[in-house]
Amino acid sequence: MKRYLAFYGMNYYPCGGMDDFIGDFDSLEACKNAIISRYNSVDRLDRGTRQDNWHQIWDTKENKEVIFKIPEKAIKQHWSEWYKETIAKKT
Repeated sequence: MKRYLAFYGMNYYPCGGMDDFIGDFDSLEACKNAIISRYNSVDRLDRGTRQDNWHQIWDTKENKEVIFKIPEKAIKQHWSEWYKETIAKKT
């Protein structure tokens, strides 16, 4: 097992244990990038509720959670894409 464990779930509530496990990573940066990638790959139909999605990083060496916030740039990019797709469907 690598040092950092990444978890991601939708609509706030975890699906249950390892079903939310994304993967294990040697570096914190790779772990964060995996979470951002999962955040951006959520089915477009579920993106309207993404503010309820959650993520967690666990440091197996320090035996504690690593606090990580998805960067504002990734969030703005998501909403911009979602908005464009929504408007395109209406026209």
